Amino acid sequence: SGIEEIARKATLRVRAVGCSTDTFGSGSAFTIGGDTLISNRHVVENTQMLQVSTWDGQDFDVKVGSVSYINDLAILRIDGSIENSLEIGPAAVEGQAVFAVGYPKGGAWALTSGEVYDIVEGKEYSEQGKVIRMTADVQPGNSGGPLLDVNGMVVGVVFAQDTGSGLNLAIIADQIEVLADSTTTVGTKESC
Repeated sequence: SGIEEIARKATLRVRAVGCSTDTFGSGSAFTIGGDTLISNRHVVENTQMLQVSTWDGQDFDVKVGSVSYINDLAILRIDGSIENSLEIGPAAVEGQAVFAVGYPKGGAWALTSGEVYDIVEGKEYSEQGKVIRMTADVQPGNSGGPLLDVNGMVVGVVFAQDTGSGLNLAIIADQIEVLADSTTTVGTKESC
């Protein structure tokens, strides 16, 4: 479908080598224009090397990263440019159909569907602002991927599972704009 194609072309796999060279991680990110990506802080922090890959196998090194310490969000800049990007959509509402996109367990690209269960204060999850609780399935590796509405617009950034409730969590998309005003630049090598 149209959403699948849009999401596949704008969502990337993140590969990270941690400060200890035997520590590897993976997650997801999505482009909001050209060389600018959004992901989660916990995906990219404390790494000595970050690389992203597109759905069709192009690899890009991350050259600059900024992270927010009030939310689990990060802005990444890559050496190169991604042709396709996602737009921030209108605020999510309870009962709305949504799609979680990413690279679960570092494997193949996946899109899962569900709905917004509710929108809660983020304090319970150590986040500023509001958090979307949803039924769309996510796994480790989906972190940093977009949560899309039926029009393919970003309504959230996937960041965790709530094992207590069985629901999955996304930071509301309006926090991406807050991120630009509340970041600290971190170097990938210098952070180790």
